[in-house]
Amino acid sequence: MNKPTEHNFATHPIVVLELPLTKTTRILHVEQVILKFGARSLDFGAFCYALRSGKPRRFGQSREVVLDSFLRQRPTQILQLTKALSSLITDGGRRMATACGYAQCLKSFLDWADANGLHDCLSGGEATRGAYLEWADYTRERYRRQAITEHTHNMRLHFIGELLEATTGLENIQRGTRKIKKRWNPIGTTEPLAAHDFAHAMALNQALFDGLCDLVLEQRPFPYKLVLPASLGWADNHLWLFPIHRWKLPPHQWGAEREKYKYPCWAYDFASGRLATPDEIAHRYSMGRVRSTRRKVAKKLIARAQAIISAANADEHYWIRRRLGMIAQFESPRLS
Repeated sequence: MNKPTEHNFATHPIVVLELPLTKTTRILHVEQVILKFGARSLDFGAFCYALRSGKPRRFGQSREVVLDSFLRQRPTQILQLTKALSSLITDGGRRMATACGYAQCLKSFLDWADANGLHDCLSGGEATRGAYLEWADYTRERYRRQAITEHTHNMRLHFIGELLEATTGLENIQRGTRKIKKRWNPIGTTEPLAAHDFAHAMALNQALFDGLCDLVLEQRPFPYKLVLPASLGWADNHLWLFPIHRWKLPPHQWGAEREKYKYPCWAYDFASGRLATPDEIAHRYSMGRVRSTRRKVAKKLIARAQAIISAANADEHYWIRRRLGMIAQFESPRLS
């Protein structure tokens, strides 16, 4: 069995140029150029070599190539592509990120072409047109395998077609290719909710809106009892709200689920709408083995919680009221 040919990859000399090019820029050795697109860069000089490594290049170094695979016709072609990318920014008004997108598509095209022996893909005429059409077929096959989206498929065909026309003089190079029509609803229509589910959702949203509006606009004190629809199926159809980041805690999160939280806020009794007592929560704290130490920690946290509640009730613009006001607006039912 024949072993695959081993190539001796090596880095090549580099010169970093920023796009767009200035009018006085003269590129003497295209095979050394790394183009910068803002914070990103791409080794354009490597395209002058037929054999290029697929390994990511290190920062400040070139892409590895086989130096003996230098393509004599490529420097002139890559120079034209470099100028075309610069022109996209200066004359076409494209953003730097867009020009970088063109360059990334060009990299994909040239990597594919050279890997398939199409080294004259930038020479113009039928060689370029044929390579482009094969590239279009390859890109469509990738779309069929769901390797790329329809947006990426269409973008690649458009970007490469535009660059090839700009640098080779070809016209209508995309003739014979087909773009993918965007499917706005690829999985079909959405089934409407059952009547009782719809009624439950509407009642829940209305209760949230009404209750939170009363809390905010009428300056109701914390802890605040938010009445909710009976369709929730809870033993008590309400939630107690506290002026903290975890402002609510539904019944299914009171037990073992609450113990998983990084900040379970044991000082707040969400079931009864009050602050816990030291005896109720002292066992939650493992700072000390002595019960009196744990109780002291619990008392301190309860006192801190009471101070937070007092501050929230004294300030009509307290941050949690503003936040709950925005939640009320967001959760309100929209019928239009």
